[in-house]
Amino acid sequence: LVWSLPAPAGRGQRLVIKRFQPRSPWRRLLQPGAPDRAQRSWNGAQELMRRGLATPEPVAFLHAAQQPERRVSFYVCRAFENAWSARDAFTAFSRGAARFQGKPDAEIYRAIAAFLRSLHDRGVFFRDLSAGNLLLRCERESEIELALIDTARARFYPTAVGLRQRLGDLMRICHPLHWKGREEFVGSYLQPLGRRFNPWLKIPFAYYDAKHALKKAMRRLRSRD
Repeated sequence: LVWSLPAPAGRGQRLVIKRFQPRSPWRRLLQPGAPDRAQRSWNGAQELMRRGLATPEPVAFLHAAQQPERRVSFYVCRAFENAWSARDAFTAFSRGAARFQGKPDAEIYRAIAAFLRSLHDRGVFFRDLSAGNLLLRCERESEIELALIDTARARFYPTAVGLRQRLGDLMRICHPLHWKGREEFVGSYLQPLGRRFNPWLKIPFAYYDAKHALKKAMRRLRSRD
């Protein structure tokens, strides 16, 4: 669950509060002593900022002092105001739009590609890079601003991450984007790395699409029962 409310004495600013359920018994068994998601969200946001990567400013996390993994927890950050998600932009392009919020598709592709390349070059494997977890502000006369949300699953390394991890993030964010847009966006990401979006590299993207299609079909079948 997510709430947005005015920040105390914030002069028009807002806070976002996210509520996390307790970890399941299975996860507690597999990862004993691991922090709850609220604390991991806080840790992830702090580390992103330390590495010079944008995320809504963390304010606090709240959890139980005893056995926090067994109780609900909360993460609080400042809102990234007047923003859209990459999903909004990619869905618009997939439906035939050539611009989003006044910006041409090519400019948005380049901005997101450069941001994600910087993310990976700085040793971050985000792991939950759905298109809804990358926010963008694109005022008509301003540069595009980007920020990551839902930082609990991110992993951090001392050096740049490898191609396999890069593709793991890219195939998730590309899911709502049509193939023509993917070729331009991923090609823009790969070009400075000296690579092309060849058929071999497209396999993980096709696999991810197929997995999502299967999940949707299974949900439809269950809903009919």
